Amino acid sequence: MYRNVIPPRGRYRYYRGRYRVGDDPKVYDVNLKVTNRETAEKLLKEIHTDAERVANGLEPIYNKSNGIADKPFDPLFAAFLADLNRRGRSKSYCGLVRQRFTFLANDCGWKRICDITAESFMGWRNRQTEYKPCTLNHYLAAASVFLNWVENTHNISNRLKNVKNVSSQKGHQYGPRAFSEDELEKLIAAAPDRALLYRFLSLTGLRRQEARKLCWGDVQIGQKPHLVLRAEMTKSKRNDTIYLPESLACEIQAIRPECCKNSDPVFRNGVPSYETLKRDLKKANVALVDEYARGAGFHTFRRTFITLLQKQNTAPRIIQELARHKSLNLTNNVYTDTTKLPLFEAVEKLDTRSTTSESVSRTLPCFSGLSGQTLSTSGNQENSIQENPLSKVVAKGPFSYDLSTPVHDSPSIEMERAKGFEPLTSTLARSCSTN
Repeated sequence: MYRNVIPPRGRYRYYRGRYRVGDDPKVYDVNLKVTNRETAEKLLKEIHTDAERVANGLEPIYNKSNGIADKPFDPLFAAFLADLNRRGRSKSYCGLVRQRFTFLANDCGWKRICDITAESFMGWRNRQTEYKPCTLNHYLAAASVFLNWVENTHNISNRLKNVKNVSSQKGHQYGPRAFSEDELEKLIAAAPDRALLYRFLSLTGLRRQEARKLCWGDVQIGQKPHLVLRAEMTKSKRNDTIYLPESLACEIQAIRPECCKNSDPVFRNGVPSYETLKRDLKKANVALVDEYARGAGFHTFRRTFITLLQKQNTAPRIIQELARHKSLNLTNNVYTDTTKLPLFEAVEKLDTRSTTSESVSRTLPCFSGLSGQTLSTSGNQENSIQENPLSKVVAKGPFSYDLSTPVHDSPSIEMERAKGFEPLTSTLARSCSTN
């Protein structure tokens, strides 16, 4: 059992406590919000005891929340959503958390913080038959992010902390899906009203929400046409630059109205919904789910952009920069469709030697040691000497040798005459010469 009280120092004005729960190696750090050591030790002991009991499935015996755990959590949840907005989380994320947690609380019968238990959640999860494992994990994440906030702000232990995610098959072994060039051409031809948008997404790698917020003031057509992505429209909340192919820049410039403001959206009809994309895929005869059980969506255009760069042998660091990823592992393992890479062509390039049809022999040849020629065991004497098939092999690769020139014909090498034989060998040689 590990429990330690840390006195105020540096930027901390209050005592802090650190403790471990059971055999878990994780160390929890809590702000005790007191300046007296005896009070801090008492508070930490009570918090540690409650954490141990909750980890073992028991009810906590101490209450540090001033009755908050026994009151309806609606005001607390509203304060949590307001804190998410202040921290810069997107409206879509806050909406998903509110929707999922509200649905989960209604189904499980949660009204107060003390009603939330691991047993009630797992009982609800076991009753679900229509949801996929990833969806169930999303509901757990929505509840956990709220309870973690409650734990940090009111010292009420998160009772879902030890609940594990449901194991799910995240996809086929080949990973994410990207559109092939043929599929992309079919999709563009089947949806002429949205052809420019689909081509734009596949050649820039922009996300759906980024394309929806793109304005004419962000489009810079010049010697190097590019897009200036504002921090408020990107997922990473930073300014980025995306370069455009010249052909795509000309198409974008062609649809620009004569009298438009910089704040006007580039795609004035907006970005279509997922249902519209599904109808376009069906019309183009492109499978929504491919043979590897991988679905298609708007993020498939972003993976197509990265996979096309990989097929062109672009430097990995350049692809990472164009994809606006923080790590190369994310670019290579999450956003690259390996089924679209030229794997067979890469292996073919390893063998650089060219052979003729005459060099293929299915029998073991018999070579003469002097001329480097093959002696045939059948046929007349005129055809008894055949050219060595290995002499046809031209050495072009780094691991090949040129066998077209016999060793004894090389002008730079002379064979030394035999000398110093044993008596038996020399006697046999003289008898052979006499006969």
